[in-house]
Amino acid sequence: MRAYLTLRSKIFLLLACLAGVNFVGAGATLWYTFSTQKLYKTELSSGIESLIAAQELETALIMQKGYTTYFFLDGDLQWLESLKAHHQAFVKGMDQAEKASSTDHEHRILEKIAEAYLEFSVQRKVVIQLYKDGNDKAGASKHWEIRKQFQAIYTLCEEYKDLQRSQIEAAHAAYQQRGTVLSGFSVAAVLAALGSALLLGTMIYKQILEPLRRLATFGEDTGSRRAMGNEVQALGRRVDSLVQDVGQAQMELEQSREHLIQAEKLAMVGKLSAGVAHSIRNPLTSVKMRLFSLERSLDLNDIQREDFDVISEEIGHLNTIVGNFLEFARPPRLRMQRTSLSEVVDLTLQLAQHRLESYGVEAIVQRKLKLPSLVADPDQLKEFLMNLIMNACEAMVNGGKIFIREEAADVQGLGACACLRICDTGPGIPENVEEKAFEPFFSSKEEGTGLGLSIAKRIIMEHGGVFRLEHEEGMGACFFAALPLEEEE
Repeated sequence: MRAYLTLRSKIFLLLACLAGVNFVGAGATLWYTFSTQKLYKTELSSGIESLIAAQELETALIMQKGYTTYFFLDGDLQWLESLKAHHQAFVKGMDQAEKASSTDHEHRILEKIAEAYLEFSVQRKVVIQLYKDGNDKAGASKHWEIRKQFQAIYTLCEEYKDLQRSQIEAAHAAYQQRGTVLSGFSVAAVLAALGSALLLGTMIYKQILEPLRRLATFGEDTGSRRAMGNEVQALGRRVDSLVQDVGQAQMELEQSREHLIQAEKLAMVGKLSAGVAHSIRNPLTSVKMRLFSLERSLDLNDIQREDFDVISEEIGHLNTIVGNFLEFARPPRLRMQRTSLSEVVDLTLQLAQHRLESYGVEAIVQRKLKLPSLVADPDQLKEFLMNLIMNACEAMVNGGKIFIREEAADVQGLGACACLRICDTGPGIPENVEEKAFEPFFSSKEEGTGLGLSIAKRIIMEHGGVFRLEHEEGMGACFFAALPLEEEE
């Protein structure tokens, strides 16, 4: 082949190979980007919606449990009204599940659920009517029989939910497989580009630069030197263009790699959110139901009533936190109202008192005057402060102190602000991870989710404030937060 290819042909052939590698690499990158977006928008996104619909359907079914028994015990028609509301929620959940389902298998399971629930609903009405007629013995016997129907419906709901989870896992596996293919192709493309560049450089040096140097040494005539100069300039321009193309290809590959990592994190958020909803919302539902029953049956004094209200409020707060985690990629809208950071601090410490005592941690508030009021979301600020307190408690395994210093001060770029400085006596944050401390999913704890500081920073930033890590002598981790006082909306 060497005997028939001229020097120009060899150079152009190698340049064409490099251009082809770049073109194919760019095409593969675009293909992967668009296919990944399509996978997320169709299979993964719809799978998550179906899984959420399945969870809501199961929750609506569980919420119906016990109301018939309560009606039998005290004869209060309010139990039947509550049962009717949850029945309507279940019917609505079935409609949403039907819309979200796309396969025959899903529709078959939903048909079984609908048929079983219809029969269960009819039999339950018979039981209720028996109780209303005063035929308690027959009603109790019939009531015991329909419990098996309820369990069968619950099993079908679990089967439907498991099907949605398996579809999400299959989509995630396809996503990982495409990433593996792209990684292998990228390595091959880089090796091909490096090999072509090495051959081109060797050829240019041996067959162009070295002969030109020898020719210059021997002193060619003026016409030959002028021709040689033009060829060198043309070659230089082509080499510059080649270097730019390679750099652009590497930049595109790096951007694609970053998009891959971010997309994988979002996929894991969807999967983790489903687990959180399954593990937390079911117990919360049971607690809420028991509290509702206790509230109607217990005669509470004022102090007990206040404690009862706090418990109910915090259960609602837990529901809010779960919802925020499910919508981490779409942060919840702030509910702004007049409040004071001092009030938020007092309420948060009151709610965290039991946890502080269990960790052997003492919280000390350093306050000269109560901070001025500002417009903010008190629930979000309470979550922000609770995240920092819990992080400090977990860091101080042998107990310690948390200092919360309040002050009104001017902050550069914000003006007059309400400021909090939260410090603990723990080991602090190592310098080598300080830059990553606020990144989502980064955690130095084995069981940490890596969302605490990230959510805390997001809450303060959404309020138009600043949040940063500081160093204070004699202290462990220190955080500074400032919220502007001028906001009135």
